[in-house]
Amino acid sequence: MKRASLLWTLPKYEDAFHDYKQEKMLVDMKKNNTVFLLAINLMICTLCLTGCSEKISSKVTGKVSEYVDQEIVDDITAKSGQVFDKLKEEAKAEIKEKGSEIGSELASEIKEKGDEIVREALEEKTRENAEESSGDGILSSVNDIELTDVNGNGTNYVFTYGGDEFFAYYRPDNWQIVDSYLITNSDDMMIICRAISDVHPIHGADMESYRTPEDMAYEWLQHNLAYDLLPEDNYWRNKAKDVDLNPADQGKTLAEMYEIKTGKKLSISDLLH
Repeated sequence: MKRASLLWTLPKYEDAFHDYKQEKMLVDMKKNNTVFLLAINLMICTLCLTGCSEKISSKVTGKVSEYVDQEIVDDITAKSGQVFDKLKEEAKAEIKEKGSEIGSELASEIKEKGDEIVREALEEKTRENAEESSGDGILSSVNDIELTDVNGNGTNYVFTYGGDEFFAYYRPDNWQIVDSYLITNSDDMMIICRAISDVHPIHGADMESYRTPEDMAYEWLQHNLAYDLLPEDNYWRNKAKDVDLNPADQGKTLAEMYEIKTGKKLSISDLLH
């Protein structure tokens, strides 16, 4: 019988020793001292493991002394101590081993829950940023940014925003806006996205539809969020300062884009290191 099973059934022994049937069992077992000795050893050791040794083992020994001589009683006591010491060491080893497993499982669970909380917090932060950055923009129409094709090739553009010049580069189904992190108002982002998509529309993720200024601005917000949250020396923070608007990232959250680009889930450690 496994120790775990014994521990659940041991409380029944205390009452059983007060029962007449147990006394009769001890009398019968007197006929075979070897079997009797092993049985008593097991009882005393298992009782010790439950913390009942002082209360019960003396009663067991007392009962034994009524039927066998003192030499057998002493032998039982000595062997019980030896067996108990061995079981105690085994129990310690098992607790240590299981404790390590439990610790690893707990650490893994804490990390998993922590990473899940991070992703949920990022989504909530995105919504908050969108709300906080909307309204009070400085743009009223696409004409305000004065989007200009620098070399006439339809690839290199410049526009103005807040008195500063920004560069925008177009490649097939991709717009890159350099230093986009400096623009934080979502309404203005939508106007800028409308201006560049009027010149070169970008396909949606299904490669049939076209992206809207709204979902392009949402992706822009994800880049800004990454730039704000990731450590300064993080490679992906430096990449996030320039938004790349393309079909693949349509509707993706920061956590989803991070996983696609790095092959791993965004975790607490990524935000701290």
